[in-house]
Amino acid sequence: MVESTEANRRDAAVYLLKNIRENGAVTLLEQLLYDSEPVIRRNVIRALAFQGMPGNARILSQYLEQATDAEEEQLVEKAKAFLEQQHRDQRASF
Repeated sequence: MVESTEANRRDAAVYLLKNIRENGAVTLLEQLLYDSEPVIRRNVIRALAFQGMPGNARILSQYLEQATDAEEEQLVEKAKAFLEQQHRDQRASF
């Protein structure tokens, strides 16, 4: 699904992978972050935030360095802020 030529299949893969909080799923999402379709890239950004894994902020920061789409840049900033807040909340609860 991840390497399908059909965008709807790649998008379905993003939907499925967002619920898997394992390194393999993150690796596949990172690959899809550089997809040719903007809707897939944006859904990956949301999926990485949804997963809530601290390492996902690093992936988003790396992507932000080369992003050229203003909407994606804003979405990445929001996703990173969400992940950072979630990480702070988790540390505060211990």
